[in-house]
Amino acid sequence: MLKKLIILIFLLIFFGVSVSAEEYEAYTYTDDGIGYSVDGDGFVTVEGIARLVNKIVIPDEIYGYPVKYIRETACLNNVDLEEIIISDIVESIGAEAFQGCINLRSVKLPANLERIEKGTFAGCVMLKDIILPETLNFIDDFAFEGCLRLGELKIPASVGFIGHDVFMTCESLILDCSENSYAADYAERNNIVMNFKSSGYYPLFIAAIITVVLGVAVISAFHIVKKVRKPLDKK
Repeated sequence: MLKKLIILIFLLIFFGVSVSAEEYEAYTYTDDGIGYSVDGDGFVTVEGIARLVNKIVIPDEIYGYPVKYIRETACLNNVDLEEIIISDIVESIGAEAFQGCINLRSVKLPANLERIEKGTFAGCVMLKDIILPETLNFIDDFAFEGCLRLGELKIPASVGFIGHDVFMTCESLILDCSENSYAADYAERNNIVMNFKSSGYYPLFIAAIITVVLGVAVISAFHIVKKVRKPLDKK
């Protein structure tokens, strides 16, 4: 009886581990290190990026199947990833997809992306190069929390929601946003430094400054020439 019990426990442990391993390896990798799965509709979900891969390009298709999604936590705590370029046909990027990628420096987002989900880039302390697409309308909580090197970031006028603590501890952040936009109001409410280069008034403002500077320069030059020529006129 004891022998049968031991065998039963061994089989349970063995098959339990086997199932876990099978679930963990439920997807395969491309030659360049993209872990992926294909759903019943023939769309690809990026499940992860292999370790030791520094730069990756998420293509339009993988083996003929269109890439539509990046799974939540897909690259969670991937310390090797430094740059990622994501195809414009990708429709969604899951929550915390790149959270904790402490060496991630550059991200090219899909041109038609509408949402940045909760904690997507939280803890990406080296992230500096990222452009938010003009189609973006939603930035969820903690999306860029802890991005210490994130500098000037343009928030499109299309953005109508920014969650709480999205830019917490982003010490170098300056938000570039349109006047009277949701982003400008958010920045003011959360004491975030901002400028208005996105505003339609900015070019006029710069032109006015240039005009004033040139005017002062012309007047100054006129007076200098006048002073130099005055003694000569007496002769």
